[in-house]
Amino acid sequence: MWLYVVIGALFLLWFFLHVRSSEKKGKDVLLPLRLFRNKVANLGLGTQTIQWLILQGSFFTVSVYLQEVNHYSPIQTGLMLTPATVGILAASAAAGRFARRHRSDG
Repeated sequence: MWLYVVIGALFLLWFFLHVRSSEKKGKDVLLPLRLFRNKVANLGLGTQTIQWLILQGSFFTVSVYLQEVNHYSPIQTGLMLTPATVGILAASAAAGRFARRHRSDG
């Protein structure tokens, strides 16, 4: 496992150096590094990452539980998790309108 962690870290380092080099040459990049200077945005990104890791871990754990303990088929398990997926999609679709309506001017 540690080999893959090191490979991933090296890949991220290469990506960072490649983007920085492209920015210095004046090229357009997909992810400008200046975005990471905003502390509020970094806090939001970190919080969202933790949220998604917890969500994905929960989905994995629940699906294994349903299949191994309750002996549900993969189809039944998917159907049991469908309402949560629909809720996430609906919340994501409404998030932009909600954010515009409740904008903080601070």
